[in-house]
Amino acid sequence: EITNLPYLKLIGSYKQKIILSTGMSTLDEIEEAISVIENEGTGRSKITLLHCTSEYPAPFNEINLSAMETLRKYFNISVGYSDHTIGAEMPIYAIAAGACMIEKHFTLDITAEGPDHSMSADPSTLSKLVTKAKWIQEVIGQKEMRVREAEEGAISYRRPS
Repeated sequence: EITNLPYLKLIGSYKQKIILSTGMSTLDEIEEAISVIENEGTGRSKITLLHCTSEYPAPFNEINLSAMETLRKYFNISVGYSDHTIGAEMPIYAIAAGACMIEKHFTLDITAEGPDHSMSADPSTLSKLVTKAKWIQEVIGQKEMRVREAEEGAISYRRPS
């Protein structure tokens, strides 16, 4: 709906948090969409862009997670990732690349008929995704640089006195 400007105008008038997928769009289209939303009183602090490759399933070589950083810097806005790949790996990579939010389709049966079941997460895949997402967030940690708690005991015998 990123090019449906009357719809975005209405959504922007509610002044609520907005998640806006960028699939199939250019920077100019995204900029226009954000402007329409802002003109209705919803500030950028309430908008999260989701980087997305709108193909079901999306091939790994078309994902371009680096575009999240482009979106973040160009628009000075929160950026997440809307996943259409098979499996749970790409959302984890997106978190490592700075996604603040993940969107993944869900299904009870990946073999069911329809365009998005094959790339959706079934209960097992969703469980793995959530576990790995928590783990990767812990591994990424904070931006502070300090002696880690695990290192403190080694200082006395690893550093020359």
